[in-house]
Amino acid sequence: MLSVFPQLFDYSFLAITVLRVTLGIIFIFFAYGKLFRERAMRIAFFDKLSLRPAIVFFSIVTGLELIAGIFLTIGLFTQIMALITGTLMVLATLIKWRRPDVLPYNTVEFYILLALVSYSLVFLGPGSFAFDFPL
Repeated sequence: MLSVFPQLFDYSFLAITVLRVTLGIIFIFFAYGKLFRERAMRIAFFDKLSLRPAIVFFSIVTGLELIAGIFLTIGLFTQIMALITGTLMVLATLIKWRRPDVLPYNTVEFYILLALVSYSLVFLGPGSFAFDFPL
């Protein structure tokens, strides 16, 4: 079947960039909220999940979110960072599904959407305006 607007396919590389940058900004926002607004609540979150010492797990997850968000935003190591963020979102989906009271803010659908966008970036690549280059 013919496409209705075939000229828009010329901008598909920019669409991937928009997905990558948006995902990166969301993860920077997640890490910022954990570091400055919800620190005690997020440490208690890992304590509720019986992951001890909770401060270590908090630091690892928040650090991964911040580094992945920055790297996705600038387009560096996109596939690796997309795998990390996708895995974090799959884990968040499972936690939210099993124990919805522990993650009160976002929905399961939101976490699934972020996981799908992350995993799609693994196959689509970084898009334009990135430091990653396909070999």
